[in-house]
Amino acid sequence: MKLNLFIHAANCISPQRTFLSNGWMKNLLLSENNQLLFIEPDYQPYINSGSIRRMSRLIKTGLAAGMQTWFDADNVPLDGIITGTGRGSMTDTEAFLNDMLRLDETALNPTFFIQSTYNSVSGWLALFTKSNTYNQTFVHRGHSFEWCLLDAFLFAEKKDRPLHILIGSFDEMTPDYFFVKNKIDYWRKEEVSNTQLLNAPKSQGTIAGEGASFFILSNREKTESIVVKSMALRNGFHEEAVQSMMEEVLGDAGLDWQDIDLIISGENGDQDLDAIYSGVWKNLKTKRPVIIPFKHLCGEFDTASGFATWLGREILNTQQIPDTIPLPGGIAPKEIKHVLIVNQYFQLQSSSILLTKL
Repeated sequence: MKLNLFIHAANCISPQRTFLSNGWMKNLLLSENNQLLFIEPDYQPYINSGSIRRMSRLIKTGLAAGMQTWFDADNVPLDGIITGTGRGSMTDTEAFLNDMLRLDETALNPTFFIQSTYNSVSGWLALFTKSNTYNQTFVHRGHSFEWCLLDAFLFAEKKDRPLHILIGSFDEMTPDYFFVKNKIDYWRKEEVSNTQLLNAPKSQGTIAGEGASFFILSNREKTESIVVKSMALRNGFHEEAVQSMMEEVLGDAGLDWQDIDLIISGENGDQDLDAIYSGVWKNLKTKRPVIIPFKHLCGEFDTASGFATWLGREILNTQQIPDTIPLPGGIAPKEIKHVLIVNQYFQLQSSSILLTKL
């Protein structure tokens, strides 16, 4: 689907130094126990002290990322707030369920339940930005962020005035969730560092991650805008689906493979999933695109494509690929104008997003 959504501001809180950092990920921060947990920022500039005490780390992180993105866009009046999450606040959900067991379903504290709802972040953002316009939250596992993009496009399509929409995605990892998903082989049984994730001997599973990524999107471009040009979604993940997905994205944008400078690939170290990626890259119609990974930076989670979109936007803006990302042959493109993101979430959903520098 052709989107043409212009990114006016973006921020990301992740397991790397990506938030309000001039370092541009110069040093790779390492995983522990097969988990990459985001670096919590100073919440004081965004949330008052009374509210901070009552909020879980995910809600605080989502608010900080969203508010900073709004500040970066000069506090522009918002026409909509759209968020996506695969799991919402797992900390609050688990606390509420544990209280149900501990208190035998009596005298429960409603705070955990209220803040465990998926739309808590978008609700708080509406309050803090004094926005009473369109407000939506999508919960579609590995397509949660992509549905934010699609909804923003449908909302802004054919409007005869400039619109500004705050969209974002967020997910967190908890010890209980890590333990449960480890039972069905989501994560590596043996401990592996994210520095060796893609080079270690192949086995089943990957490393867990989390993060929050927010964007101000508009239907009007600014000087040297980055535009979300097109997007395609598929249920499942296999070579034919990925190939048709990428061809659809290029066709909608009026491009061919010779135009693509960089592919940001969702390889995560899982032997079965990475074999599918390898098969797709071998069958590319051109050898031109440089292919780089990103999940050794953020780990695997439902809305990792939000991190990839933030990363693609930063690469297009700076025309630089961080040293923490391995380059095949060590050679970066001379000029980066078109970036194609290809991602999947545990073979349940896959997506491709095209970013272009105008």
